[in-house]
Amino acid sequence: MSKKIMWIHLLLLAVTCLVYMSVLNPYGAATTPDSLQYLNIAQTLKQGFGYHSSVHYLTEETLRLSQQRSWPPLYPLVLVLLPEVNSFWVAIASTILLYLSVVSVYAILQLMGHNQLMALLLALLLLLQLPVITVYTFAWSETLFLTLLLISIFIMGKIFQTEVLSARGLISLTIVLIALAYTRYIGAVFFLNFAILFYIYNGRISRIKIFAAGLVAVSCFGILLWNNWTITGYLSGVERQPSQQGWWENTYQSYEVLQLAFGSPICLILFGVLMIFAWKSRENEQQKKHGLKNLLPIIGINAVVYTAAIIILRAQSGFDQIDIRLLSPALVLLYLFIAILVVVRVKTSKYQKMAAVVAAILLVPAIYEGLMTLKQIPDNWKTAINPGLKMDRRYAYNNFTRNDVAEKLMHLLPKEAVLISDRARIIDHITGRKTYQLLSDVDEAILFSWGRLPKGSSFFITDASLAKKILSRLNAMEIKFRYVEIAGSILIQPIFAKEQ
Repeated sequence: MSKKIMWIHLLLLAVTCLVYMSVLNPYGAATTPDSLQYLNIAQTLKQGFGYHSSVHYLTEETLRLSQQRSWPPLYPLVLVLLPEVNSFWVAIASTILLYLSVVSVYAILQLMGHNQLMALLLALLLLLQLPVITVYTFAWSETLFLTLLLISIFIMGKIFQTEVLSARGLISLTIVLIALAYTRYIGAVFFLNFAILFYIYNGRISRIKIFAAGLVAVSCFGILLWNNWTITGYLSGVERQPSQQGWWENTYQSYEVLQLAFGSPICLILFGVLMIFAWKSRENEQQKKHGLKNLLPIIGINAVVYTAAIIILRAQSGFDQIDIRLLSPALVLLYLFIAILVVVRVKTSKYQKMAAVVAAILLVPAIYEGLMTLKQIPDNWKTAINPGLKMDRRYAYNNFTRNDVAEKLMHLLPKEAVLISDRARIIDHITGRKTYQLLSDVDEAILFSWGRLPKGSSFFITDASLAKKILSRLNAMEIKFRYVEIAGSILIQPIFAKEQ
């Protein structure tokens, strides 16, 4: 490997990631309700209140804190390191994480025997994969999760370069796998890699080291779950409702997501054929030399096990439906699997050549799907105030980062005016104004507290039935008001004697 060329490639990847993210995040990282939770937890941490979500009620002098254990703590802790916890700085953090992911793929492909130019090309093509476009557009923990997952694959590749188990490599892998579980609970499925290493390395000392590393990882994850249990009474930190969908429905949804990501209705069949050819060619000398015999099956196993875990858990608990975001780790691993096999070398078996053909057939529609999506994003931001990225074949993700509500409010309310809303966290993010949470209805305590609010402060209600209740209550109390509909929500401004 030429170091000079490597540094040029790394610089090219950095510039590409900067331009790429400027297309995905022209107004900062896009946000969904989950994103706002992450930001809120990070802001609460930064203020010194610990791992909580927070909300401010008008009738209370201080923030009301709620124990937050729905998600593991690592992603919010990373956001705390930013100068400010907002969409702009999160987009910068996501750019760094994306760069680390692309560099990891670049390094993995070279470990597997690809030359520098081919490794660079395939690392750049990672940016045209729909799951990568989707994940790095939003402020989600998957940005960190994907980066850590690819780094773990690279570390395993380095471990397989030597016949003797590297203690430093094993320690590094253990730290990264623990970090995966502390980013998303399902990251614990990748502890399976300790069992795989235990199988591959049959030396007594090596197996003792691997067993100890696995025990450390499981113990660290157990501490997290025990902490959840003692605080909330649930291992996963929150009560999960039973799923309304069974195994078949979730399996079919996974298949639809796979189709969407790879742009082909026969992608599942092609993956099956590809894995058969990959298995048939496992004894090739070139593969042995470059560690492909061990690493390639591990990548495939990790992708399959992760997907199976999602399907099993989704059939038991009613969390978010299976979509591009949820399956993104498996989809990125499948891309890496393809990228390793797509190159044909001079000395290759007939099975490797056939695997390369199938890999190319899978790769082309996936690249086209990503390219068309990437091309459409700037127009979507301008016209729909949303990147317009698909969850599945039917629905697109919401976005709260760019919204014309803030601009409209500037013309209706004084700059210092605050809002009281039934969805305070979202409205605070959308409008950039301090927003108090409304519990359910307007009572005398709220109106009594109104006197300490700046002039022009108003209700901003997203629920139409609640807005009607508030208007009726104000009429009953003979309090004058102005109201206007903005983007499907109702702005209600009580007018007291001092403001008339």
